[in-house]
Parts: sequence; C-alpha cells; structure tokens
Amino acid sequence: VVHMRWRDPIPGSPSSRYDAWMSFGGTTERSAAAEVSFDAFGGAMLGSVHARTAGDAQDGAGETIENSQYRDRGALLRFVRDASWGRFRAGLMTSIARDAGAPSSDAGRTFYPDERATLATFAADLQSPGRWTAASVRGSLGSYSLTTSRERAGTVESTAVKARDASLRLSGEKAGARSRLAAGVDFVSRFDLRASGSIDDASRTDLGAYASWEGRVAPSLQFAFGGSGDRVDARNRGGHFGDRSTGDFALSGHAAATAGLLRGVTATLQIASGFREPMLSD
Repeated sequence: VVHMRWRDPIPGSPSSRYDAWMSFGGTTERSAAAEVSFDAFGGAMLGSVHARTAGDAQDGAGETIENSQYRDRGALLRFVRDASWGRFRAGLMTSIARDAGAPSSDAGRTFYPDERATLATFAADLQSPGRWTAASVRGSLGSYSLTTSRERAGTVESTAVKARDASLRLSGEKAGARSRLAAGVDFVSRFDLRASGSIDDASRTDLGAYASWEGRVAPSLQFAFGGSGDRVDARNRGGHFGDRSTGDFALSGHAAATAGLLRGVTATLQIASGFREPMLSD
C-alpha cells in the first residue's frame, strides 16, 4: 500500500523551490516545476505549478514503443492554519493531460487527447476533543473528465466521460499506555456520471462505519480487532442501460495476534474478510 500526502506549508518558514530536468536514452522527457510558500491569513500558504512532456519511449532492445508519449501540466494551492483547538487545512488542485498514449489490443491507435481533474479539499485535526485523544474531519469535492479516441480503418472514434466526486470522513482516536481505539464514519460518492452514447446520468454512494482496537495484553503478546459495515447504492437513469438501481450492505473485519518469539523476532496470525463492490463504470 502506497500512501502519499501533499506537503503542508509551515507557518513562519517561507520558502521557494524549483526543479528542471531532461532525460535522454530509453525515453526523452522534459519537466519543470516551481513552488513557493509564505505566511498569509494567520497561517501559511503554498503554491506550486508543474509541466511535463515526453516522447515515445524505447524498450530494452532499443525498439520504439509506439504511442507512449504524454504531456501534462497542473497547479496546486494549499493553506494551513494552527489554532488552540488544532489545525485547519484547505487545498485546491487542477491537472490537465493531453495526447497521452494508451495500450491497444489491435493495430488501431488509442489515446487520450484530453484528461483533466479538479479537486478541492479541507481537513480539521482536533486535539483532545472530549474523551477522545484526537479527532479529524476531512472532505473533498471535485470533477473529472476523460476523452478517449480510437483510430479505426481511417476514422477516429471519440467518447467522453465526465463525473463529479465528493467525500466526507469523521474519525476519532483514543490512545492509552497499552491500547489504541479508532472509529469513524465516511461517505464517498461519484455522481453526475455521463458518457457519450451510453450513460445519461449515473451515481454511486458508499456510506460506511468502522472501528478497530489494538492492545498489548502481555509484554510479548498483542491483539488487534476491527470491523466495518458499508452500504453501497448505485443508480442509472436513461441512456443505453435504461433506468436501474442496486443496493447492497456488506460487513468486513479482521482479528490478529502478534507474539514475540525471540529478541527482535515476532510472528503474526491474522484472519480477515472483505468484499468487492463493482465500480460505477462496471
């Protein structure tokens, strides 16, 4: 699992950075980026821009990998402000990719002439709220669009997909000397999904709740338990598939025990269950 998070600006520590590079050989790429952070509105703000372009790459034998080119650009703004109750974050990013090549199962060429995304985020990290050690609120709202073009028999067929996304998550943590409890609820939705020639209006919502506990019951023995429940609803109106809707509820969980066998050596036994809900595009 790879978890990436944008770097936050630090109040009272303005800075600036830039980057420019070019590569040759198996691939020819060029990139440039700039970033600046400064104090503003009682906190700190960070802004960055970037642009990249690449031609067709080469495989290990030096043969050109046709249709592997791309170019993109983007911008980002982030704001952070500390208060007596915790920290507030807000961000806005936009990214545009043009003429990105895509794999194809036949001799025809497939590429993405236009792909773009915009996302606004906010977060509040609360310190010691009530009986909890920490709590947080996180949300996002964005839009996404992708145009796919396929060259077939001298003609170009293009389809466009557009959608909006929203999410909200509330979580809390209670930590002690030998144990930790975490719980929360989250809501994720993709809506206003439209695809030329097939989908007029589709949406999907996922509402879930979770809780987990881990604790050390002996100097060399630790237990962990957790569970979650999700309600997923999908709806389609009109288009090629007509009016239809589905709804499912699923439970998942895990239990684990970790024992210290020797100095510096541990063994873990874990039992877990999960589920897969088809994506809205499925």
